[in-house]
Order: sequence, then C-alpha cells, then structure tokens
Amino acid sequence: MAHVTAIVSDAQVEYRVAEAHGCGPELAVDYRVQGMGGAQLWLGAGLADVGLLAGQEFTPEAGRALLAGVHPGTGEPLVPPVLRLPETAKLPAVALVDAVILAGAQPTGAGNGRAVREWTRLVDRTGLLGDGYTADVRLLGRVAARAGLDLGDIYRPEQVAAATASAATERVDVRTRGYDLTMTLPKSFSVALALAPTELRTRVNELYTQAATEVVAAAEQWHARATRGHHGNGQQAQVVQTSGLLGWLSVDPVNRNGDTHWHAHCTLAGIGLGPDGQWSALSWSGQDSLYGSVHALGALMEARARALVAEQLGWGVRWSQLTGRWELAHVPDAAIRATSTRRADVVAAMLRAGIDPANATAQQQDAAGQAARRGKTDGANRPETIVERTRGQVAAEGVDPTLPAGDRAAQVVGADGRPVPTGWTEQVQRARAVLLDERDGPSAHAQHFTWHAAFAAVAGTLAGGADSEQIAVLTAAALDTPQVLRLPARAGRAGGVHHPAHRRRRTGGAVCGPGQRRPAGRAGGHRRAAGRGRAGVHRPARLPTQPGAADGGAAHRAGRRELRHRAGAARDR
Repeated sequence: MAHVTAIVSDAQVEYRVAEAHGCGPELAVDYRVQGMGGAQLWLGAGLADVGLLAGQEFTPEAGRALLAGVHPGTGEPLVPPVLRLPETAKLPAVALVDAVILAGAQPTGAGNGRAVREWTRLVDRTGLLGDGYTADVRLLGRVAARAGLDLGDIYRPEQVAAATASAATERVDVRTRGYDLTMTLPKSFSVALALAPTELRTRVNELYTQAATEVVAAAEQWHARATRGHHGNGQQAQVVQTSGLLGWLSVDPVNRNGDTHWHAHCTLAGIGLGPDGQWSALSWSGQDSLYGSVHALGALMEARARALVAEQLGWGVRWSQLTGRWELAHVPDAAIRATSTRRADVVAAMLRAGIDPANATAQQQDAAGQAARRGKTDGANRPETIVERTRGQVAAEGVDPTLPAGDRAAQVVGADGRPVPTGWTEQVQRARAVLLDERDGPSAHAQHFTWHAAFAAVAGTLAGGADSEQIAVLTAAALDTPQVLRLPARAGRAGGVHHPAHRRRRTGGAVCGPGQRRPAGRAGGHRRAAGRGRAGVHRPARLPTQPGAADGGAAHRAGRRELRHRAGAARDR
C-alpha cells in the first residue's frame, strides 16, 4: 500500500527533516540496533548533481535545502520561488457580490473588457466556492469603485486596512516543495518482524527496506521528468527526462497506537535537472505524477517484499479474507487482528458517526482515520516496548509468539479459492481475466483505465511476488489481446494533445465498445482485485457527523445552487 502527500508548508518540511516523521535521532539509532528500522538514507540518481550520494546517511541540513530549492553545498537557488498573495491580503468575496446585487449596481462600467472579466470571474468563483472563496482586496476595491460602493461600508475598516497593507508588502512562496511517498506492507509482515529473533529481525528489515528502495527506483523511471515550453493555447510543452529524483528514505516500525507497523517514508524534492542543464519543477500533473501511479507503487512494494522474503527466507504467503491481501502464511489472522488496534479505533469512529464499516466509502474511512488519530508518544515507540507489546497481544489470542515459519506451500490458493498458477501461460490468462473483470477489474467503475492501473492489478495476482520489470512484462502480455482497446490520444482545444501518459488509456473492448458507456461497477474494485487493500492518495474528508455533511451534503449543495443563481443573475445585469 502507498499514498502521497504534497509538501507545501514550512511545518511539513520540519516534520520530515528535523523530526524525521516523529522519530528523533536517538530513537532511530535504537531502531537500527534492534533491527527494526530507523534507516535514513539518501535516494535518487539526481543526488549526484548536488554533491550527494545515494545510500549514504541523510543529513537534515541538506534535506532542508533541497526542499527549499537550494543547492545544499553552495546555497545557490536552483529554482525560483512562486510568489503569490498571502491569505491575509484577501477578503470573502461573497459579501461584495451580495452588496452589488442588493444595490442593483453596474460593476462593469461602460462595457470595459477588463471590468467585465473581473466581475464575471468574481461571481463565477463565488457561485462555485461559496463563502469560502476569498479574493484579492485590490480586485474587490476595483469592483466596488465601479459599482459606486465603498469597501469600508461592506467590510470592517480595520479588515480592509490590514488586507491592503498585506497586499502591498507581503508575498508567500506557494511552490510545492516536494512529496512524501509513504509505503507499507500487509500487517503480517510487521508482526513477523517484531516477533523474529534479533539477528533475523535485522535481515527482515533489510529486505523490507530493499523493497522500498526498488519502489523509489521504479518511481524515478516513471516520473523523473520535466517540461520545457508553453503548454496550452494550441502549443504543446516538450517533456524531457531529468537526471533523476532527489530524496531520502526514513523507516519507522510503529504506528501512532504503538502497534507494530513497518512503513517507509520517501521524501522527494520537487525539482530535477534537465539535459539542457536547467533546474526546474518536475512535470507531475495528472497521470504523469505520483498521484497517477500510487496504486501501482503500492502494489509493487507488496509484490517485491513477497518475492524477497520467499527467496531469502523461504517464507510463503496466503490470501487472507480478513484483510483482503496476501499475508505471510505463518502469521495467523488472530495475530493480525490482535495487533490492529488502529483499525479498531477507525471502526469505532465510523460506528459513532453512524456509518456501517462494511459499506463505508474510501472518503468515509479516511475521515474516520483522521478522527481516530492519536498523538505520538515516546514510551510506546521504543523498540523493546514494541516487541513486548506485540508478544503480549498475540499471546492473548492464543497464538505462539515464536511464530514458527514453515516452508513455502507447494500450492497457494487465491481469493477465488482456486490454486494460483505458476506457469507463464496460466499467469497471463489469470492477469487478463482480472483486467477484464466487469465487477472487480481496473475499469469496473470507469470507461477506461491507465497502464499503471493495469500494472497494479497484475501485481496483485502474483502470490510469489516479482520485481518491476517482471510485472511490466506480464502486464504487457495481459494487455495484448483484442479484448483490450488502446484508446487514441485526446485532442486539445486547438488540435494539440495532452501529456504523454494520457495516450496510455485503455478499455475492455469485449465488455464496452468505443463510444459506449461502461456499466457502473463496484467502487474500489481495482484495489480489491489487486489484493492490496486501500492504497491511495491521502485526501482530507468529512465524517457525516460534521457540519454540513449529516444529510449527505444536500444542504451544502443547495446553498451553492442559491449562490450560483444569485451570481448568475448579477452577471446578466
């Protein structure tokens, strides 16, 4: 499983640089000594361009510089800041729009082009975003003057004065500093790590970390790109390959509840060096971004870990109906359930909000997770505490804490209750069947799917795991059928095309022909088909018990419709 978080604020930077995701320097050393994680290593081929070396120990000063877009050795700015007005220079636009409407004023003057555009944009945005839309105080002042109104009569004079002063003197850098790619494994992998002998624990942690570094290498191959030139208005920007990503990996073996939960954070700077010697922001938009491939990266993390523990330790896997994922065969569901108190907290939060956990949407589960989030405590995340807590949890369920690992099973049974094939032809057939599955396939609830979605679904069919290249080859073979149609590039406004990744869209021709609408399937089916739980992008969501959401958002939508109606009426004056 994996998810991505954009790093846009100083607080986010410091949490990842100085606090190491809540794992301080002393604790990181203890984790390494006990073989439970704590690694903080540089990653990315682009590091050589700033005098750093992948695999070496991470240094906070250099990490802070990279996220600031500065050369860590010379202090030279590598990319310019993106300066915009701060929120303190803006005021709620709905107050002015309502005042203009009530006054019956004409804020567009004598049809002045700029005046018409500014008023149209203001009412359109207000109708779309409602009370939450704030606009530049200078724009509001121009519109008010054209309508014969005074901002001081609409807003408090001190508000106007403070916003005007802020607009004249302050600017903030809104550039995306970087991205946090968080990768984790099914629960049984964390339980096996915590309960393994110390000497074996070190080796297990090394294998998990190796899987994470290989995932970052795949992300680098897929996404280390930038653009040159203008894109839009009939022009198409040129996509260029950069020298590589620049970032570091932090490994943490525990969650906020104090349960064993191995996960890795890869912090990536949002900059890259092009072949022309120019530094720029990475071209991460739409399907070309980490957001577009996060499911594939999560599936690759799990598949690579399965392959490594099988090859190096002889550990087999089984399909768990409890988690809907491939779990280690020697870790029973009882042990998984006992060490998943975080999941119990999330379920309790959903029940308090009147949500059925079995039918909760991804947004509702995310919101419940935020509501049940605990603060990190120093005592619960000590390595010896994690081991003792895990032993006590599984022993209370009648599970032997030594977890004797048997040999790999000769035949593994999948989610459908049938043996998982090992031959090439059978693997291709199974992968193709998953891709074309009308209920749980990657296009079950959409008219098309991307190559990354197909990659993720195929990776989930491989019980024994694989590396990125092997999964890519199998994906290509599974897609090579008349039943899967490769869709043409979508034309732009002036005959151009969108970025390259959009040309990789596909649809199942046997189920849905070109121009036909695919019947709605079960949301999230592509995740279950891949057997990897709820990998995805971390986005904030609201529980139904929060204001404006108890009725499913009906009142909120009605309010927006009213605002659009008022704004439209004002625009048509």
